[in-house]
Amino acid sequence: MNDSYFIVNKELLPEYIDKVVYATKLLTDGSAKTISDAVKKAGISRSTYYKYKDKVYGYSFDSAHKCIFSLSLSHEKGILSNVINTIAEYSGNILTIHQDIPIHGIAHLTISLDITYMTDDISVLLKAIGNLKGASNIRLIAID
Repeated sequence: MNDSYFIVNKELLPEYIDKVVYATKLLTDGSAKTISDAVKKAGISRSTYYKYKDKVYGYSFDSAHKCIFSLSLSHEKGILSNVINTIAEYSGNILTIHQDIPIHGIAHLTISLDITYMTDDISVLLKAIGNLKGASNIRLIAID
């Protein structure tokens, strides 16, 4: 059987999934000595823990090294420069930039980054870019 995996924002999942990951973390880091102790601290039943413990895993963008995202920019002087400067402020290293020609005043970009030494989570960077004047439709495509 070929397993399929998804990376989804935890806001889309039931709360008990996050609690299963938390209970596993408690066991791994030694904060809980037994499964009973871990599930009690996490606020879930043992049966919920056993049902999902081998199916859900916490994922931290801290373990990632590269990402690709897309965005749209208004065709105005200095907007791409502002995006590049924002990436530099967060210590992202640009690997590639692909920009389509502007059509109807909007240019579509795909940017790949080395995020190994970034000072914040990639979601913080994407939000900062999204707050820039002229930047819109920011979407994380892949992370590795």
